[in-house]
Amino acid sequence: MLRTFLLKKSTLFRGFLSVSILSLSVFVMSTLTACGGGPNLPGTIELIDTSITTPLTAIAVLNDALYIVDENAKLVTYDISDPEDPKKTQQLDAFKGPHLDLRVAYGDRRLLLIGEDGKVALFDLSDPKKPSTIWGGGKTVKLMDKTGPYFIYESTNALYMTPGGKTLYRYDLNALDVSDPSTITPADLTKTFEGTGGGGGVTVMFDDNNTPVRMYVAHATGGKIDAWLLPDLEGGGEAKPSNTFNVTGVTNITSLRSYKASAGAIQGWLVVGGDASGDVDLELLDLGRNFADASEPKSAFTAKMGVPSLVIGSSRLLFNNELQIWTFPEKPTAASQVAELSLKATPRIRAMVNSKNYIYAAQEGGLKIYKFDKGKETTTEE
Repeated sequence: MLRTFLLKKSTLFRGFLSVSILSLSVFVMSTLTACGGGPNLPGTIELIDTSITTPLTAIAVLNDALYIVDENAKLVTYDISDPEDPKKTQQLDAFKGPHLDLRVAYGDRRLLLIGEDGKVALFDLSDPKKPSTIWGGGKTVKLMDKTGPYFIYESTNALYMTPGGKTLYRYDLNALDVSDPSTITPADLTKTFEGTGGGGGVTVMFDDNNTPVRMYVAHATGGKIDAWLLPDLEGGGEAKPSNTFNVTGVTNITSLRSYKASAGAIQGWLVVGGDASGDVDLELLDLGRNFADASEPKSAFTAKMGVPSLVIGSSRLLFNNELQIWTFPEKPTAASQVAELSLKATPRIRAMVNSKNYIYAAQEGGLKIYKFDKGKETTTEE
């Protein structure tokens, strides 16, 4: 495998409130050639702006509105109509972190803030660029005692969470969309299911109608994953995992992501990330063409690629928390078929969202904006 990196340093001036700041733009071109023909990916990643320097704990995006929660417990909204020049439009009181997530929910009508201590706050998005508080700041709901990896099933507003152990929790978020939080009784909107393990990551696979078909819950230790049928979980009765399978390369799983081979495809993949064991901290599992049946997956490859933080759907782009980016062929069978585009963001990224060709990353030093261009894939014959 041959990789060539070209780095060119330049200076960019970006302004907030008419103040010019100096930022560093890094141009990176990565070329990969695989024996027998493989992806050849030139591309660029630019660090566009670093002018928001307050440390952030959560981030979300809706169309041209960017939402961040900072360490001062403020929910701040920015207009990103110009992706490279965010403009502050609103600031509201939230609650102190650490935060598990900031999520646009309820059909894009609400903004949900979830704390790692189980607190929840709710904001109205009738005007997406100027949210208003439904309840937050001093008024919060204590939804759960312990948090963990999770998935929000948006069509039913259900929050599935695996805090550890064998229990999978389902929280009915519909009951949270009220003006008076004192009427909310967390126990009344919680249902539990018993699996064989959890705490290591949650992801789902969608059918061609964009309906979640199957949920995968990774064990934090032991290298196993429970496969659940979502219609069983949503059916209101008891449910059990339809299958539990082994992961050979990653033992202590900390991240689980999924994607399809391409838009409309019925072949699925699981990206498993975890604590490094030797030269392995990522494994790609081939779920086959019948992933809805939860048959035993096959390991496509293991590699040292870092723990995945974000997967952009059928474009087959994978990001980790150091902003290394990979693109996969439709049916990868070896790590040498994966093209890499790296910037090595520091400090590490806590959370990030993408909008168009931009990545908005919450890092210890504040908000950083990156522009990426995947480039055009070609096949190189040797």
